[in-house]
Amino acid sequence: NFGRGSEEKWEKLNNLALELIASYDETQEKDLLELAEYILQNVLNEDNDKEFMNLINQAQIMKRKNELNEDVISLLLEKKEMLKEIDKEIASLYINVISGSKQEAMIRYKKLDNSSLELFNRYPIFTLYNELI
Repeated sequence: NFGRGSEEKWEKLNNLALELIASYDETQEKDLLELAEYILQNVLNEDNDKEFMNLINQAQIMKRKNELNEDVISLLLEKKEMLKEIDKEIASLYINVISGSKQEAMIRYKKLDNSSLELFNRYPIFTLYNELI
C-alpha cells in the first residue's frame, strides 16, 4: 500500500487512476484498468469522503469489467449518508450512473449547476453516463 501521505499525494494518485480509466475508454486496453484498480486498492483513504470517491472510482472499473455487484452499491449508499465535504446530490448522481438508474441519473444531471456540470463532464464517469442515456 502507498502508506500515509498528504492530501496532495492522495489527489495525485486518485487523478492518475482517473486518467488511466479515461485512457481505457479511448483504447479499451484492459491493462490500464488493472493499473487504475491497483492504485485505488492501495491508496490510503483517511476519511469517509475519500473512501467514497475511491469506491466510486473502483465501482467504475468494476462496471467497465462487468463485475459490479449489489454489495458495492449498498456500501456506496451507506458512505453517501456520512459525507462531509462532497455534495450529496452529486454523490447520488455518481451512484445512479454506477447502478444504472437511468431516469434518476438524467434528472439529477439536468439539475446540476454549471460548475458542477463542467466538473462532472470532465471525469470518466461521464462516459458511463452517456452509455446509460
